[in-house]
This record gives sequence, structure tokens and C-alpha cells, in this order.
Amino acid sequence: MAILNNTGIRAGASGAGGDAYQIEKSLRFNSADTAYFNRDHVAGNSNTYTISWWQKYTKTITNQRIFGTGTGAYQHSVMFDGLNRFYLYYNSSSGSGSFTSEERFGDPTAWYHFVFAVDTTQETSTDRMKLWVNGVQLTDVVSTTYPNKDVDMKWNHATTHYIGRYASGYYWDGYMAEVFMIDGTAHDASTFGEEDNNGKWIPKDCSEDLTYGTNGCYLKFDNTSDLGEDSSGNDNDFTANNFSTTAGAGNDSLTDSPTTFDDEGNGTGNYATLNSLHKGTNATLSNGNLQLVNTTTWGTTISTIGMSSGKWYAEVTLSGTIGYTAFGVSSIDGAYVTSYLGIDADSYAWFAYSGGGLYTAGDYTDQTGDWVVDCAADDVIGLALDMDNGTLKYYKNDTLLGGDNAFTGITGTQFFATCGYSQTENWNFGQRAFDNLPTGYKALNTYNLDDTTILSGEYEGNADADGPFVWMNATPATLRISSTNDPPVEGDAVTFDPADVDPLAGGFKIRNSSTNNGSGTTYYWLATTNRAFKYANAQSNE
Repeated sequence: MAILNNTGIRAGASGAGGDAYQIEKSLRFNSADTAYFNRDHVAGNSNTYTISWWQKYTKTITNQRIFGTGTGAYQHSVMFDGLNRFYLYYNSSSGSGSFTSEERFGDPTAWYHFVFAVDTTQETSTDRMKLWVNGVQLTDVVSTTYPNKDVDMKWNHATTHYIGRYASGYYWDGYMAEVFMIDGTAHDASTFGEEDNNGKWIPKDCSEDLTYGTNGCYLKFDNTSDLGEDSSGNDNDFTANNFSTTAGAGNDSLTDSPTTFDDEGNGTGNYATLNSLHKGTNATLSNGNLQLVNTTTWGTTISTIGMSSGKWYAEVTLSGTIGYTAFGVSSIDGAYVTSYLGIDADSYAWFAYSGGGLYTAGDYTDQTGDWVVDCAADDVIGLALDMDNGTLKYYKNDTLLGGDNAFTGITGTQFFATCGYSQTENWNFGQRAFDNLPTGYKALNTYNLDDTTILSGEYEGNADADGPFVWMNATPATLRISSTNDPPVEGDAVTFDPADVDPLAGGFKIRNSSTNNGSGTTYYWLATTNRAFKYANAQSNE
């Protein structure tokens, strides 16, 4: 298993620096909106080229296409398969083949940097297609057929090229930032990124040092009036389709970034989203895992980042028909994906409808006054969590509810959380402007996050292939798990495998119905780490 790390921290003792190179914007692709870019290329170099991009994955959909052109007998597709593996397929009059990584890239908490380079003029077959992820070349491949010498790869032909889809569809879900397409040169990852003083992979300012070639371009996605603007100097602009830059929940131009820096506001970095690895059984996530729709049965969904200290704020904008819904915070152990928020002693909820109220440890504490409130479409619910003092406040349309704290005595590591059914929620952790940010509270991103790691704990198994998600605020380097030994001993060491125990940027995920996952069984775990989540925003698995 390979752990590949990147970060948004640039230089200096902590990795931060005021003159650091910064990626200020990312763009959200939502398959339900059929969002994509297209451009009609002219004839270029189909033997030699490079594509470099940063991406943040949101969910697994078989054959999500990132880049593509052509169909059928003449095509070139860069995609991820149903196992989250990188997959390229090409087919042209001079040959066909594929490239499939053994590593998987399904961590929705992480930013990844990909560089895919082709040079079919090389004598050695394995030199004709290369892939780097977070600065590391991946050489472990499966089901891969390298192209014959001088094969035409169907890229840079005089035909329509797409970003975020294939010619016949297969739209992508996720975030994308800083795309380079180089026509005529095969670059390695060091052209576009480097290690900082802490050994983390970061982007570097390379745009003025590149020779882009005929169809080459540099897409920053930072011009909201022209999202597909080419900043290379070639004016090879792409046409944006079905993106929104209008302020509000539908805005796809966000500050979620693989670089972490002081924006002279609330800080910018890798932002929290709703967590597709720990969500209500019937909850559907979309729009970059910021929109939740739940039509039947209760189940709790949490944020991707946990909070053990500091003051944090998040907002929820409601839309559509408002049914039964609750908002609050919870520990992971108290956030049951098949049950109510607030049913556990370490879980706190406001049930925001008539007859609702405040709910924790399985008991309502207030079913009268300000807490019995009907919500409507376009209402904005604010949650202000103060982990230094253990309190949680609620706002509705900028008005503090109840005049004071809804809950006190909150401890441990908490996650923003929600449950309900027959409702649509649009969450904002700061990647777009807040309606009402209380003084002293912060957006939930890696710029503001401390680097305190959690190196031991316990979780309860559920005998499901979609097993528990365990938060460490770090990427595990080694891990021991035991149902009998507390703490686990040397013989309890776990070998990372994305089909059993999957390492993530902020912890690990159990992905097996039986291995370390007996129903109702308590498991103790002990880990080491060499990367705090603040500094380690990506990894790959094999």
C-alpha cells in the first residue's frame, strides 16, 4: 500500500508562506447538471502530450469521464472505473489499448494531483504512457496494454475535446482545479509540482515556463464570466456548459483549494463537505457532496472534518418541500447512519419542525418556545459550535434562536451532522460566502484546522461492506486493530487494503463485512502517522 501525500501548505517552518503559490479557485462538476467543457481542437501532436490537473473526488460512478474525445472506433477517454482506479482507453486507426492503475482514488476528503504523459515515439513500451499522482509515478498497473511505437492516440485531433464528460455522456462528479494540456511535450510531475520544506507535494508556478503547443492551454477556472478562459497565451478557450456562478447554493465556482493560505478573510484550503463514507442509508449526496436529499427513513450524515477545539460555523440552505429534518453535531460513534441524530449521549440535534425541539441522549430537552419552529424553502440555518467552551448555538435567517446556547457540555471530537427525510439541504462550510458568520467563528477547512492527531480509539462493527469511518485528523502510517486487546499488540497489525481497511487523508474506513467488522463488536485501534490531515490532503491505495 502506497501513501501519497500532498498539502496546501507552501513554505516556512509550518509550511506556510505569504508569497506562496496559490490556487484560488476550484470548479464543481455535478453530473445531474450535465456540467462540462468542450472545445474544437485543430490538428496537433497525437503522439506526444501531457495532461495535468488537481481533483477532489466526491462519489463512485462507473466510468466517470474526466477528459474525452471521439466515440466508438476512434476515441480517447481518461476516466475512473467502478473501483476508483485511473483508467485510460484509446482506439484509433493505428491501434488501441488501455492503462489501468492498481491504486484507487476514492477518498472524498482529499485533493489529488494527476499528471498523465504520453510519448509513443519512445522505444520502450512502458515509457510511452506514464502516470504520476501527488508527485509519485505509479508503475503498478492492471489490464494495461501499452501503445505500439508511434501510435496515434486520438488526442489533439481536429475534433471536439471534452472536460468532465465523454462525447456521448458519462458526466463527472467532483471538483477540479488548475488544468494544463500540453501539445507536443511529455512532462513529468516535477514540471507542475514540488515537495515543500515538510516533504509534502504542492503545486508550483510553472505557467510561464511551458511551451504549450498548438492545442495547449492552461485553465484556472477563476474568471466567473468566462470559466473556460485559457491563461496560456494561446487563447484556446473552452466553452463552459451548465455551470452556475450565481451567488448562493447553486454556485459552482468555489474557494475549495488544494493550497492552504491566508486570504485575509476566513482562510482558504481544503474544505469540509458532507461525508459519502458516513451518511444516512437513504441519503443521496450531489453538488460536490454539499447537497443532501433524503426521501425515506431516518439516517445521520456527518461532515468530512471533525472538531475537538476552536470555534466553527456552518450553514444549511433549505430547498424544495421541507419535511422532517434535524441539524446538529455528533461524534462518529453517535452518528448512526440508520437512526436519529441526538439519540446518543454524544450527539446533539435540533429537530426543526412543529412538534420538534432539542434532542440529545435520546431525550427532548425543550419542546416549546423558540425551538418549535417550522422551516421553509430558502431558510438559512446556522450552526455555531464552540469546542473550547462546549456549546452549540443555532441561527435561523441570521437570528439567534433561543437567545443563548442550545446545548452545553459538548466534548470530544464532533462533526457537523444532519438527519431526516423528505427534505433537501444545501450545506456551506465556507467554500462560498456565509450569510451570517458570527464573530470569532471559523470556516471548516484545513487552513483553520489544528494538527492534533488521534492515535487510538475504538469503534463498533456493523457487519456491512460499508463499514465504520474512523477519524484520526491524520493519515495512518501503521494500524493495529483488535476486538480483545486494549490496546492492540504487535500481532494485531493490519495490512492496508482498499477492500478491507482503506487509509484516508483524515483516518481510515472499514470496507469489509467481516474483517474487523463483526456486528455490534467493539474494536480497539492503535495507529501511527507521519502526516496530520492539515498537511496531508491526499493519498492513494493499492
